[in-house]
Amino acid sequence: MANAGAKMFMGLLEAKGLHGRMEEGEDETLVRCGWKLDNTDLSLVFSFDDDGSYLSIYGYDFIKVNPEKFDQIIWTVNECNSTYRFVKFILDKERGEIMLKVDAVVQLDSIAEEAFELMVRSGQIVDDAYPEFMKAMWA
Repeated sequence: MANAGAKMFMGLLEAKGLHGRMEEGEDETLVRCGWKLDNTDLSLVFSFDDDGSYLSIYGYDFIKVNPEKFDQIIWTVNECNSTYRFVKFILDKERGEIMLKVDAVVQLDSIAEEAFELMVRSGQIVDDAYPEFMKAMWA
C-alpha cells in the first residue's frame, strides 16, 4: 500500500493539472513525473520513505553528455554545486548525462507542498544552470 506522503503529493499534482505515476517499492514509494522547463525537459523521481520524514528527488533527461566532454563538464558540475544550494548535480558516466539530486527532511503534514516547492526550485535551478552546461559542452 502506497504511503500517505506519496498519496498527498499525487493529489496535489492532480489538483494543479499535472500528472504523475506512483510505484511502490519495499522501503519507499516513488512518484515519477515530467516537468517542461524553458530550456529543456526534466524527468523527476520523488522517493518517499515509509514514515513520511524523508524525501529524495532525482532528476534526469535534461542534459546528455558525450563521453569526450566528461573532463570538461565536470568543472561546470562543480561550479554549479557551489552556486546552488537546494540541488546537487552529478555527472553520471554510465548514463552519459547530468543528473540532479535533492534530499530533504520533511514533515508528513506538509510533505506534498514541500515536495512541490522542491520540484519548482529544481526546475528553476536546472533552467538557470542549463546555459552554463551548454557553454562547457560546446566550448
